[in-house]
Amino acid sequence: MSGHFGVQRTLYKIRTRLWWPNMRQSIEHYISSCQQFNILCSKTPGHLKSFDPPTDVFQ
Repeated sequence: MSGHFGVQRTLYKIRTRLWWPNMRQSIEHYISSCQQFNILCSKTPGHLKSFDPPTDVFQ
């Protein structure tokens, strides 16, 4: 399984070795069609939970 780092970083890494016409659009399309990336980006952050203060030392 492979991964990517989002549009900007992927574009930067590919540009060091390759170039083709409409490269940015191709990368944007590839990343926007990535199902795992879309699931990961669409998650809303959870709420912070409070903890009870410790009652003993080194608890």
